[in-house]
Amino acid sequence: MTTGAVCDAGTEPVPADELRSVLRRLVSGVTVLTTEHDGRPWGMTVSAFTPVSLDPPLALVCVNRATTTAGHIIEQQRVGINVLASDQAEISGRCAEPGTPKFLVPSDLADWVPGWKTPRIAGSLVSFDTTVDSLLDAGTHLVVIVRIGNVATASAGHPLLYGGGRYLDISSIHQSIRPTQHQPGART
Repeated sequence: MTTGAVCDAGTEPVPADELRSVLRRLVSGVTVLTTEHDGRPWGMTVSAFTPVSLDPPLALVCVNRATTTAGHIIEQQRVGINVLASDQAEISGRCAEPGTPKFLVPSDLADWVPGWKTPRIAGSLVSFDTTVDSLLDAGTHLVVIVRIGNVATASAGHPLLYGGGRYLDISSIHQSIRPTQHQPGART
């Protein structure tokens, strides 16, 4: 049985506060986008990151167009995407704080790698160095389709997860998972 408001075609949309409350129930990996601001590394936490295509290698991120980061992405036409590890909640929190500068400190950053053009967060499970392929307007946000140029991975670790307004520990979730016959993404 479903409860709550139902939105029929032609009616008023779901109010933003109500939609935000519902979307907080979703669990997602935590991703920090990296750019540069005044020549210094800058980060912004986002929850909307999705791989799109293997050939060509594309992904998408969604960024509120009113943010400084959106302006950096449009201007620089590149962005780093860092999938955070379970011990990186502090970096995520700093890069998610509304209305504050989101400069990354030297201890946040991985060593520079030849050919890499965006700041990379040390210890991330995966970092992608990308260039903007296309920008799409979507309400308050920009959908940024990026072409993946470089990838760096950590040797081990678990992803940092966020849901229900808090960070989640994957190790407790992992212990309760039972294998099923059909795994998402499996070919049948």
